[in-house]
Amino acid sequence: MDITSIQSKVMLCSVTISTWVARRYDGKVTEEVENKHHAKGIGRFNKRLLPEHAPSFAEVVTLAGRIRSYFYATP
Repeated sequence: MDITSIQSKVMLCSVTISTWVARRYDGKVTEEVENKHHAKGIGRFNKRLLPEHAPSFAEVVTLAGRIRSYFYATP
């Protein structure tokens, strides 16, 4: 087997895609719930920074998933 011929025809690659989650930690609400229920560390509450089903954001997340699927399915 001639390794040189394989090395000249093969390329290794990887894909890394990250998307913004559109959420932010809400310390005020977390503290409020902990005080109301007299329980520390019962949850970590986040607020949505976009409407629940924002079409443009959903499209970006869907596209990222499709790119990942294509990359890993391609031999």
